[in-house]
Amino acid sequence: MTTRYVHTLLFSCPNCKLPMAVVRLSTDENLEPVEGERQKFICLFCEKSANVIAAKAKMHLVDKWPFENLP
Repeated sequence: MTTRYVHTLLFSCPNCKLPMAVVRLSTDENLEPVEGERQKFICLFCEKSANVIAAKAKMHLVDKWPFENLP
């Protein structure tokens, strides 16, 4: 079994200011490798697209997540 970390980043939509969550998978538990990445999403409320840097997230949660049969 391989362990990965699920990073959940909570942003404020740049257009409507409502919350938007982005989830990404990483082999690293730390925020540092993730925070420099750009995250793209489409807001479910206003349907506008956004491209934001992960370090701008209002909240960052990390969960250990076991995966089976991953390369």
